[in-house]
Amino acid sequence: MQESGGGEPGVNDKLTLETPYKPNLSDLYRLHRFVIDNKRTTVMEFGVGWSTLVLAHAMSLNKVKYSESMSNLRRNNPFEVHSVDSEQQFMTVYQAV
Repeated sequence: MQESGGGEPGVNDKLTLETPYKPNLSDLYRLHRFVIDNKRTTVMEFGVGWSTLVLAHAMSLNKVKYSESMSNLRRNNPFEVHSVDSEQQFMTVYQAV
């Protein structure tokens, strides 16, 4: 068996990188438009990152636009973003935001 000799870091190695991933603006824009265009009231995502901020912004816009018409729906927590991540270090960063 041959050991890997450098090159691109593996998936698990990227967790230890000091610099964060750069945002993919076209994907983030697509997510934002999806939430706005489809009038979503709650978002559940796996992993926190740039998308968490973008989805929170879309939720705030939907809240301003649709909060008056939400009175007839059975909901306790409309316009929230719920994120699940297995790495505590990432959750800690986004709890501060």
